[in-house]
Amino acid sequence: SLRPSRVAAAAGGASKKRKLTNPAGNTLLADADPAEETFDTADYPPIGAVVKGFVIGTNAGGCFVRVGRGLVGRVMIKNLSDQFVANPKIEFPQGRLVAAKVTSVDEDAEKLELNLRPSAVLGGDADTLAKQELAALEIGSKIRGTVTRVEPFGV
Repeated sequence: SLRPSRVAAAAGGASKKRKLTNPAGNTLLADADPAEETFDTADYPPIGAVVKGFVIGTNAGGCFVRVGRGLVGRVMIKNLSDQFVANPKIEFPQGRLVAAKVTSVDEDAEKLELNLRPSAVLGGDADTLAKQELAALEIGSKIRGTVTRVEPFGV
């Protein structure tokens, strides 16, 4: 295979090994010796990198995103969006493709922290991004939105 992790291992590069097991702790290959069956995990992305991944699970505290083979990052609820998220399971269903910014990496504990806020991923604050989006609108453009409140002076 020409995967970067395989090429690095063949070239003598040090890579982290992990047993190929299922959640019950059993080796996936019935006749294999657990000590011999390992696979290389992807290299951890650097802090500040923007990565793409799929949501694999969501709970009241946030969600988990698979960003590579054997590499899962955690997103705390405060880092899901710039706006309030009432129900993370509806906003971030399993299988949704997301872009995230890496906020911390702990290779020893095999933990990866991510941020899904558009202001963090795209750069800048939410107000600046909203102003850029409004400036890009032209007369006659059709947009889709949600009315969040009605004021005496308009919607």
